[in-house]
Amino acid sequence: MEAFNTSYVAGDYQAAIEAMAPSSLMPGEPDKEEQVLELLHQAEAYRLAGEPQMAIDLYDQAEAGMKLNDTDNLAEKGAENALAVLVNDAQRDYRPMLAEAVLVNTYKGLAFLQLGNDASARVEFNRADDRTRRAVAAFAEEIAEQKAALKEQAEADANREQQAIQQSLDSDALHESVAQQYGAPSQWGVYPEFIVPSATYLHGLYFLASGESGDIDRAATSLSRVAAMSPESEPLAADAELAQAIGSGETSRERMGQRVWVVYENGLGPVAEEKRLDVPLLLFHGNTQAPAYTGIALPDYADRHAVGDALSLVDAQGQRYAPETFASMGKVVQTEMQSRFPAILGRSVASAVVKALMQNEATERLGVAGQLGSAVLTAMTTQADLRSWQATPDHWEVARFARPASGELTLETPSGPLGDLNLPGGRYVLVVSRIVNDTMQRLDTDQLVKKIRVQLLRSGRVVTTTAVGIDGPEDEMNQLTRTLRDSEEFDQRGVEKKGTLQAPDLSLSGKILQRNRRVADEQQVEYYMQLTLTDLSSGLALWENETQVIKRGSDASVAW
Repeated sequence: MEAFNTSYVAGDYQAAIEAMAPSSLMPGEPDKEEQVLELLHQAEAYRLAGEPQMAIDLYDQAEAGMKLNDTDNLAEKGAENALAVLVNDAQRDYRPMLAEAVLVNTYKGLAFLQLGNDASARVEFNRADDRTRRAVAAFAEEIAEQKAALKEQAEADANREQQAIQQSLDSDALHESVAQQYGAPSQWGVYPEFIVPSATYLHGLYFLASGESGDIDRAATSLSRVAAMSPESEPLAADAELAQAIGSGETSRERMGQRVWVVYENGLGPVAEEKRLDVPLLLFHGNTQAPAYTGIALPDYADRHAVGDALSLVDAQGQRYAPETFASMGKVVQTEMQSRFPAILGRSVASAVVKALMQNEATERLGVAGQLGSAVLTAMTTQADLRSWQATPDHWEVARFARPASGELTLETPSGPLGDLNLPGGRYVLVVSRIVNDTMQRLDTDQLVKKIRVQLLRSGRVVTTTAVGIDGPEDEMNQLTRTLRDSEEFDQRGVEKKGTLQAPDLSLSGKILQRNRRVADEQQVEYYMQLTLTDLSSGLALWENETQVIKRGSDASVAW
């Protein structure tokens, strides 16, 4: 991990990738179940290195390993939990925190957006939201698994260990000792409910930008939930109000104009450190029970560091925008740990009880040699599970503002400029060129094109000009209203000025073809719809697609 962190902090993502490369990823099929942690680190390094497809592939492998862990049968889970009791939690296959799993889907969504794959991005953002909603059930399942493991262990050991474990866990002295040395979970600074605010926020922004029917309700739900978690945040409150206003019809995406959101991941997230505690356990000595102080080891998450210099975004006019913190990864981890802590403590106490009873028995049977041997074994195996995904940030910040006319921003800190940021283009202006009907059917190409235009307009990313076309303007009123400039009958303040019409950026053209074939004793008619999207500034085709429709009938039928 040290090699990964050193390279990751320095921005040498290729070295970070190599540092976490599992040996079995080279030849043969990787054992995804055992390599989830390595895959997660590699995937995020690839994403930040500008290789979104490789990041997606590795995230998919990591998710496959996570699902294998999730779908283990009861016997496998019981055996794994029993091994954790006998040794320590580090013997279990790595199971990411739920917050990490939520971020996997969020980062996959961002990677798909980098590739221009909007449909897959939508799926991943929805998956992240679904994982968040199912959090309570997931935590309850972990506690149930722990109880099942303890029950199985008890049945194997005639209830002697089970009694000691359960009575120790029910002991006020144990919980007071843990609270004094480790901290009481009830006093941790946590969110009111489990949430990864950055994931829920990006889910809300994605659907806020979408023009699909029903998406604005999803956006309002997510953005309102995040705002409620951080009531002091003005940007979050403004976004929630905006989504609600669009949903109620008070405003629209068109009236709000083009806006920019910059989400900034700052620093490195918390890491687990081992904390050893001496706690009182109720152990049996013969037929009597007496308290004995025994060591346990628990994971204690410590913050690393954030970038101290504040980031500023500066436009061409010198206007500065300062991102504001809206979510803390440390707080997310504490929120999840508060729910998972009973299961973690339960396994640690169970392990300590089992080892203490084994040590007593070894002493009784083998004397000093047995006592020393079992003590060494206990010391070696009493360890906390410190594995975690260390590519997460310390916190997230956001800035929101109207899109600068220049489309450019400079990133600055008090130490100086960091570089320039070219914003993605605003809404594209599309002109429909010619759609040629090369079939024997009287197809209404205008109706077909209208359906395409409606969907593009609803996306919020494309508008269509009616002021220019192959056969002249679609709406002649664009030119007619401009002939009023010299008329004394009209108030010239309401007459369109020169230079207000917007030239198109993109052109949509296409052709519908028909091909007739004979298949066996039937006639087959194939229709091909070919579309091309051209960048008018370069003349290059940005996108092309062909859709095929096949119809088959008897020889008695005709092809039209």
